[in-house]
Amino acid sequence: MKIKSSKNFSGANFPDQAPINRHDISRLAFNFSFLTKQKDYNLKSKKLSKSVKVKLLEQISSLSEDDKVIILNRPKD
Repeated sequence: MKIKSSKNFSGANFPDQAPINRHDISRLAFNFSFLTKQKDYNLKSKKLSKSVKVKLLEQISSLSEDDKVIILNRPKD
């Protein structure tokens, strides 16, 4: 059996970009109600050093950017 070529065949038509179906992302949300005007409980407290404040905010930012699944799969140490 011999395959015949067709002059009308122009090849497959693929879109420039394939559609990507995103899955539902679930992320953590943080309540910043602990930032009160009372100096004993807010980040302006003299009890907290600047490095601790920065580290706390960095960790909150990092956790809010990742999916819950990724966070739960992190090492526990």
